[in-house]
Amino acid sequence: MMKGIIIVNPFLVPKESVHFAERLKEEFLGLGVEVQIVKDSFLRTMLKDGKICTDLKCDFAVYLDKDKYQSALLARTGVRLFNSHDAIRACDDKAITYIALSMSNLNVPKTVFGALCYRNDLAVDKEWADRIGQELGYPVIIKESFGSMGKGVYKADTPSDLLAVMKHVKLKPHLF
Repeated sequence: MMKGIIIVNPFLVPKESVHFAERLKEEFLGLGVEVQIVKDSFLRTMLKDGKICTDLKCDFAVYLDKDKYQSALLARTGVRLFNSHDAIRACDDKAITYIALSMSNLNVPKTVFGALCYRNDLAVDKEWADRIGQELGYPVIIKESFGSMGKGVYKADTPSDLLAVMKHVKLKPHLF
């Protein structure tokens, strides 16, 4: 009998994600495939004696987390991984997601990538905010590059709203 694991996030597992994993397990069982749901924190994949190893014994893993480090380790142990490590990496960073989508001949919204700021004491350039507003029109949606389920998404209806949000996200990778 084929054996698999469904990997979920150990901390912020919303009810919908748990339900999704449970439904996948039911469908696999219906196909005669034994599947176990495993929280990412309990994966036994590590670097040991300079080599990547795991004591997980499975034919495949369905990876429903965004931990790109664990997915990289697990993929290198030879476990067949769905979604692939590269897909997990691309989807974790919204800016990288948009770049990947733009190379796939998909219609993506006009997007401006936020300038990275590394010090809180530096001011946001009002001219930059004005250019973004002119280029995209209002309202402007601002999205932090890392975040899930609506967290880190902002709407600016006016130039002053946009400037305020830009000040708020300036130390985080983001896009407009």
